Amino acid sequence: MTIYLDYIFLENLVVNVIIIIIVNNFLKLKFSISKIIICTLIDTLFSTLNNLFFNNVFYSIIFSILSFYFLFRKSFNTKIQFLKASIVYFIIYILFLGLIIVITIIFNVYLDNFLNKIGVYCFSALFLNICLSNLWKVWKKDIKNENLSVIIKIDEVKINGFIDTGNIVKDLHGFNVIFVKDNLKDLILNNICKYSLTYVDVLTVNGSSKERGYVVSNVEIISGNNIIKIPKVVLCFNLSGNTPEKYSAIIGYDIYLDSFCGGV
Repeated sequence: MTIYLDYIFLENLVVNVIIIIIVNNFLKLKFSISKIIICTLIDTLFSTLNNLFFNNVFYSIIFSILSFYFLFRKSFNTKIQFLKASIVYFIIYILFLGLIIVITIIFNVYLDNFLNKIGVYCFSALFLNICLSNLWKVWKKDIKNENLSVIIKIDEVKINGFIDTGNIVKDLHGFNVIFVKDNLKDLILNNICKYSLTYVDVLTVNGSSKERGYVVSNVEIISGNNIIKIPKVVLCFNLSGNTPEKYSAIIGYDIYLDSFCGGV
């Protein structure tokens, strides 16, 4: 019976690690290794108990979302963002389980031993991760074919910005980052009633650096007739001189997808 419990625990651990990694990659999040380990261990414990006493796949999904919530809820700016991430988590979980069933049927694989199960799980994870990565590329291609210009309103200051499809940057607390030209720093900060300091890890082709950022509230991004309010965002005043002259700021395509396309 002890060996049986060991196998159940290891099997659930592998599945939970796979799901968290796929979700992390798909949503372009930066969860710390320690949080991922804690989340997967808690989730694995619940999943093992479920397999022993209930054996209900929906209980496992509910336990996973709950552990996901308690550990990662502070990594999202709003409850809506977390709700969307939870829905994505649920969908990826279902897709992963469905893919396992399809593979066992097509290739006539029997999950009658531990090694077969791990092999099928890893193959399913690789295939699903490749599909989801290509989905991101499709979204990026669609964005490039649209008007990438936006107006960013920070209190009473309006600046022209554009969507950089190669930019996904978040600060240490998970807030999205908007890069602004340095010559606007005094103008913007003098018109903001309240802000707090943070630091942003910036990685470019020239190397990496830790830049100072300013956490501000209620920034508006205007695209055509659409006006989207972002509760909290980080302003980083180090936009390079390579930016076209008519633009004073850039936003990442993850902000665009979340705000204007309903993505996460």
